[in-house]
Amino acid sequence: MNHNPATALPWNTEVDIGSTDIVGPHEQHIFMGRRNDEAPSATDAEYAVRAANAYPKLVDGVRYAMNRLKADGNQPQVAADLESLLRELGEAT
Repeated sequence: MNHNPATALPWNTEVDIGSTDIVGPHEQHIFMGRRNDEAPSATDAEYAVRAANAYPKLVDGVRYAMNRLKADGNQPQVAADLESLLRELGEAT
């Protein structure tokens, strides 16, 4: 199973007076939050955006490393650990 967001990446933060929003590449609002005790801070929104934008590259990197290790056959436990991580993330093929 591949986990893709409904709104295309990359995401960005948009900070305005009284709110912090997460927006997609065509200004689609993914999350609109007002600044109060329950809304995420601008720092939290920036973290979520960085994580979402980096996720596909990180999964590709882990998958590439796992496949190289499997092909080499020298580090079977490391390859198995990477495969387990991909499975835990729902990204196993």
